[in-house]
Amino acid sequence: MRHALFSIYFLTSFALMAQPRFGVNEVRLGGYGGNMLNIYPNMPSHDLQKGAYLDLSFHLRHTDYYAAYNEPTAGYSLSFHDLGNAEVLGHAVGLQRTFQLEQRFGSESPRFVLRENFGLGGIYTTKPYDRSSNPGNNVFGSSLSALVSAGMGLYVNLNNHSIGARFDYLHSSNGHTVLPNVGMNTPTWSLNYAYSFARRYVAERRKFPETEKLIKTWNVLAYGGFGLNQAGGTVRPTNTPTYQKHIIALGATYRYSLINRLSFTVEGYNNETYRLWNNVMQWDPKNPYLGSSALMLMAGHEFIYGRFGMLIQMGLNIYNPTLYRLIGEVEQPTTSNQLKSIIPGRFAVRYYVVSPDFNTSGLFVQAAIKSNMGQADFLEFGIGTLIGRKKAESE
Repeated sequence: MRHALFSIYFLTSFALMAQPRFGVNEVRLGGYGGNMLNIYPNMPSHDLQKGAYLDLSFHLRHTDYYAAYNEPTAGYSLSFHDLGNAEVLGHAVGLQRTFQLEQRFGSESPRFVLRENFGLGGIYTTKPYDRSSNPGNNVFGSSLSALVSAGMGLYVNLNNHSIGARFDYLHSSNGHTVLPNVGMNTPTWSLNYAYSFARRYVAERRKFPETEKLIKTWNVLAYGGFGLNQAGGTVRPTNTPTYQKHIIALGATYRYSLINRLSFTVEGYNNETYRLWNNVMQWDPKNPYLGSSALMLMAGHEFIYGRFGMLIQMGLNIYNPTLYRLIGEVEQPTTSNQLKSIIPGRFAVRYYVVSPDFNTSGLFVQAAIKSNMGQADFLEFGIGTLIGRKKAESE
């Protein structure tokens, strides 16, 4: 299998290098290794996790990001993973949408560059949890999971060639839609080689007064969504159907630079899983709807890249009676679990229908994983809007 995977990489790379008219600016091939973190008790034993990846990158010229960040690119990353335990964890294939920002050492020569990279997509595993045939895999409860990566690398450019070393953190989760769901958490190191179809571009240092007028402005945010998960614990599968959550949020955002935005929201949601727990445990709240609901304050940072945004939030549970009882009466009342009942979080990706480079008002759609102190709680989808000045004024 290993030889077959690398053969696919070689043939794909060769085909793309022979036909640059497809619009691919750069092809990068690399190999990685790292140890999956044992973040939960009773995880399956495993050796070194290793694999390979093929990155296809496209230039985003003539944008604000080019003037500010030299040579930013967007693209796709195809990856193959040996998870370190073929019998229990199996192998995996990942596909991500990727974004890279570049910082150069020296104003003119891009010989040495530092790149920050982000990726969001999915991963398919060959041996997920199965109650009868593979009960030891509590990392992957389903064949398909979300895959998120973030990293940084140092690269040396030699005309159309580039070699580099990169650090990445890989995380997978199905949002508790299928249990168990510990998820893959792996810090990795990789070496890679790239071929560019065009000479390195020296960005013109320009200013964009239209977009700059939108920076350092406040906007109102309104959002509604729904979530899905199974009832049970991270390593305690229950084979139940998925239950819905209904979410509303209202707050404000502040964009303080070209790619950075802060958000502050008050959010409430009603949780069908909580209602199930209240019935099964006979907790019988006086008001079933309020007893299965929650209220939280959330603060977060959004990384903006064109029409896309990546949002990380943390907050404080103001009201969540069922979760408090779950931690106190069902789970072990450890410090970690106590923090889960207090600190909610979210990782989300947004797509703006109207470009945020020239507008502060507009709709967005969002996909997210809601968490409790970093542990996945449920998968979430929603639609929201920003309300502000309608359009940047030209100078």
